[in-house]
Amino acid sequence: MIKIHNLDRSRSRRIVWLFEELELPYEIIQHQRDPTTMLAPTSLKAIHPLGKSPIIEDGDITLIESGAIIDYVTGRYGNGKLVPAKDSSDYASYLQWLHYAEGSLMPPLVFSLITQMMQVDSEILAGTIDHFCNTHLNFINETLAAKKYFVGADFTAADVSMGYAIESANGANLPGLEMASRIVRYPHLQRYLTELQSRPAYQRSLQAIGE
Repeated sequence: MIKIHNLDRSRSRRIVWLFEELELPYEIIQHQRDPTTMLAPTSLKAIHPLGKSPIIEDGDITLIESGAIIDYVTGRYGNGKLVPAKDSSDYASYLQWLHYAEGSLMPPLVFSLITQMMQVDSEILAGTIDHFCNTHLNFINETLAAKKYFVGADFTAADVSMGYAIESANGANLPGLEMASRIVRYPHLQRYLTELQSRPAYQRSLQAIGE
């Protein structure tokens, strides 16, 4: 059984969600943020030197990085679920959206959170972060204007990846660091997020991690 090291209010939520969508067995090992710094605890460094989440352990394999974990789990245990056929026209689009979430959308959202944590007062920096966030949110809002999901007509693991990123754009929920939603001006993102959050597997994942 694969172990999922889950850090509260973190990217590891999407990995638990993925397992629920695939109906795969798993064991959760919970880790709690430092209540003062909101950083990950040192217990994660005992699992991986970077001390970051998500981390999975599958036998003698220890794996980090959301996209890599999703690729590994769907490829090894998914039996073709949640991933388009590699010879289909949708596969390249699937790869793009699977990795776009962490490669493009999450960095400016994280920078925004960090500047708030550090109480950085800079109109230039805030304006730059807003520019990049809005550029990406405009792009994905327009993409979803014509489709229900990001790839083809069906829900895929790319939606798990993108769903968490869009959820993050909807407002951070770290105590004392709550942030206003960035998707209030984007109706297609709001519709999409509501759709994902109503999925039974998503609801089960929240129950599993206690959020």
